[in-house]
Amino acid sequence: MALRDIPREKIPWFPTVDYDACTGDKECFNFCKNEVFKWDEENNRPVVANPYNCVLGCSACANICPAGAITFPPLEEIREFTTEELYEALKGQKPREVVGPGFMPLAPCSRTFGREHIPSLADRGSGKTTGLSGDST
Repeated sequence: MALRDIPREKIPWFPTVDYDACTGDKECFNFCKNEVFKWDEENNRPVVANPYNCVLGCSACANICPAGAITFPPLEEIREFTTEELYEALKGQKPREVVGPGFMPLAPCSRTFGREHIPSLADRGSGKTTGLSGDST
């Protein structure tokens, strides 16, 4: 089992829009090709209508928002969440047989990402982690 085996709806990675800061410039709406946003014509602002269309680890819409009105959860929170989900799903199973390399497929995004690796259960507690940003400690 790998990260791709966790239903996307269980991974809380998607944008949040601060409507007090949003200027209604449509940068996020025009940028995101995954249709995460729908445009609310009446209120002239984006609505996160399809949150689970958001690519895991992508925060490009937040980076291009001139008003800084878009935020995402901290990546560390997602790393911990997905590692715990895998740990719970794999209890009692041999890690090497189930996890293997644990690669996660990524959809096209404006940012460049490597393929992510989720630590195997054998690494659990060793202090070795590999996260969504591709860093390893």
